[in-house]
Amino acid sequence: MDLENNEHFIGFEYNQKKFRCYVNGKLQCDELEPKNKEYYRSIFLKISNEVIVNNSAKKLANLFRDSNIDKQVNVPFIGAVMLCIKYGQDIDLTSTGTILNAIKRGINVIFTDDMPINKRQKQQFILKILGDSSLQRAASQDVYTIIQEISTIYNFINISADDYRGHDIMNNFLKVFRRWNSANANEKGEVFTPIISLI
Repeated sequence: MDLENNEHFIGFEYNQKKFRCYVNGKLQCDELEPKNKEYYRSIFLKISNEVIVNNSAKKLANLFRDSNIDKQVNVPFIGAVMLCIKYGQDIDLTSTGTILNAIKRGINVIFTDDMPINKRQKQQFILKILGDSSLQRAASQDVYTIIQEISTIYNFINISADDYRGHDIMNNFLKVFRRWNSANANEKGEVFTPIISLI
């Protein structure tokens, strides 16, 4: 951690007796106990969730592009992964096949039989998207990296029934991602918006 030069790096060292906080390779002597991530971002990084999510949206669009996954699949795939994260569905990251199968299983658990027909239709749509040939052909490392970035974005969005700011960040993320993901207005994956109600 002493050698870290990433300006957005915060690291912790703890041996059950002593706590140390490092920011950008420098030990913060006044930091003697762990605090939540919002504290560290506001005090040391001076960077908002929106900025982090917007930067990640651009990075995510490039990751999808580099992996040759069909643009029509990207936004629904993001929604499916976020649903699995929210509802604690484990994703086996061994290979592309195990990743997609785990997401399918998670979606089948999340969408229960007693849900309204419109949500069951969303379930069928997501399952169809997960069978897309461009997703199936994607390299497992590429899909793994995409899921890592989606997870990072999800953690910074913090959507909850009580936090409308999280919904605003999510909507802004979608705008930025769609802008970077496609220049063609007909390829923006508008189908994701209803899934937000489940996240």
